[in-house]
Amino acid sequence: MNIFISTIKGYRWHLVAVLILTFIFSGFGIGVLAFINNKLMKATEQKELLIWTFIGLLILFLITSVIAQISLTALGHKFVYLMRKQLVKQLLDTGTEQLNQIGKARLLASLSGDIRNITFAFVRLPELVQGSILVLCAGAYMFYLSESLFFVTALWLSVTVWVSNIAVRRVYHHLRIVRETEDKLYKNYQSAIEGHKELSLNRERAKFYFERELEESASTQRDNSVRADSYHAFANNWTNVMVLGAVGLVFYLSLAEGWSNLETATTIALTILFLRTPLISAVGALPMLLNAKVALDKLSKLNLAPYTEDFAISNPLPRDWKEIRFENVTYSYPTAEGTMSFALKPVNLTIKRGELIFLIGKNGSGKSTFSMLLAGLNHATDGKIFVDNIEITAANQRAFRAQISAVFSDFYLFTQLLGQAGFASLKEAGQWLETLQLENKVTVENHRLSTTNLSQGQRKRLGLLIALLEHRPLLILDEWAADQDPTFRRTFYQVLLPLLREKGHTVFAISHDDSYFHLADRLLLISQGELRELFGEERETASHDAVEKLNNIIKETKI
Repeated sequence: MNIFISTIKGYRWHLVAVLILTFIFSGFGIGVLAFINNKLMKATEQKELLIWTFIGLLILFLITSVIAQISLTALGHKFVYLMRKQLVKQLLDTGTEQLNQIGKARLLASLSGDIRNITFAFVRLPELVQGSILVLCAGAYMFYLSESLFFVTALWLSVTVWVSNIAVRRVYHHLRIVRETEDKLYKNYQSAIEGHKELSLNRERAKFYFERELEESASTQRDNSVRADSYHAFANNWTNVMVLGAVGLVFYLSLAEGWSNLETATTIALTILFLRTPLISAVGALPMLLNAKVALDKLSKLNLAPYTEDFAISNPLPRDWKEIRFENVTYSYPTAEGTMSFALKPVNLTIKRGELIFLIGKNGSGKSTFSMLLAGLNHATDGKIFVDNIEITAANQRAFRAQISAVFSDFYLFTQLLGQAGFASLKEAGQWLETLQLENKVTVENHRLSTTNLSQGQRKRLGLLIALLEHRPLLILDEWAADQDPTFRRTFYQVLLPLLREKGHTVFAISHDDSYFHLADRLLLISQGELRELFGEERETASHDAVEKLNNIIKETKI
């Protein structure tokens, strides 16, 4: 709810103005009723003037009601606009570890479904606000006409609202289940799209996915949606019937029991009928508002970073640093209580400016985990990281990231070409496209790549292009050459990496290409979360088989 409260604060004076306008509109509505009661029902003289006055009041009522509703609707869309911006900014400021814990499906459900539900609620909000204010103003008018009939009508309508509220609570219960099921459905959709090739190959798996996983989520959402709509339909029709019942009750008490005269009974009945549409609209808007409450609760449970307006980086680090130093740095993934997680053992490592370093190791040994630490995307569980003699803390974490470009194995390829400040040089972009042998595949148009619809290896080259144009001192490459053809892989190791070193880049590359290990300034091995540097004969014989032997040696040493 914090994001909602902060949004309300930003528009509080607009909200006050709109509420005042709504009271004015409600006053004109009651004024029309009073004019009918006091003037039109007793008209004997100046009938033409009364008709024109009545038309004038209707026009004023129309104008104020339209302005009030448009103002409320516009304000609602402003709320949604600001909330959407704040949510995405919070997402951008939230740490990678937290986003991984939340999961892609939950995030997409919130960014699309939750924001959509909040939007629908704000569209219906004017009906609830106007209906509530009209009921208050009309109640005051009925009290003025007849205290006894007012109290009976108020009691009758209170019972109506009480029963409707019971139904609405059931609506809320089922809508909450529907929203929780949406997270599962988004995950199901994600499985169908991202796992399409595997599901196409295995019809049994596709059948299991469709009948067990998708069907369960879809049927749960269907059943609870039907129940929510059923309770809503009951609440809506119950309100409609009870309002008409109130009219009959007023006439009965006035004429049969002598509580009032026909004129007063007719005016009160007319007032109740006048409230019928706002009341039904207000009840109809409640499910939307309850949906929005569920959505806001879901957004608050994401535990995203607090909202800040700017993208400024505090405590900037010098770009001419000489070394990055790890002192007893450890890391373990957060897990549920009682479960084991991968842990990176204490790392003591110094990376000198301008070095070309290869990190090797088996799958699951901790290579990507260490690269995320080096990139500043994961926070060390223990130990310290220094840039020269400056310790990296939460206060300068973003400044540390500003020193680094990376192409991860699961990279996302943006199309915009940005440099250190603003757009990248088109001349430099063209030169790198030639070096990466993509000049006949991709062009740059308005500082954007003309296409990204290429093979995975070529897409990785574009990812490297984007990283290089940022001109950051440290470049991290996570198994970058794995998808390159043999010819360009050789070009990468023998031409491109030496060129980057000449240009002053510090390159930290995760690699499995044992044929090129000798080209690195330093060769690091990580095994079971333990990182160490290879020297002498160990380095000379480093290959896939040699790495396996070294892993075995480490195990035997521990035994």
